[in-house]
Amino acid sequence: MLEKLIAGLRQDYMETIERSAGRFITALEKADFQVPGFLTQDGIYGEKVAPRLAKGDKVAYFIVDALRYEMGLELVEGLKAESNVTVGP
Repeated sequence: MLEKLIAGLRQDYMETIERSAGRFITALEKADFQVPGFLTQDGIYGEKVAPRLAKGDKVAYFIVDALRYEMGLELVEGLKAESNVTVGP
């Protein structure tokens, strides 16, 4: 009996995830793949790195995928004492 309940819940979960992903993709397509307020990877250098370099600052930046986000936060903790460190999406 418990196995049937779990199987049903898993099926419901998968259907919900599929509907959510489909709606997200549709919305993203309608928005021409633009998400206001979020910096895209191709904008990082121009908006974040180049201005700091122009001021003569030393800059290092890492692009980290979502699966390694926690590791990036650990790196940030280790660098905070010596550097100005920021994390962003």
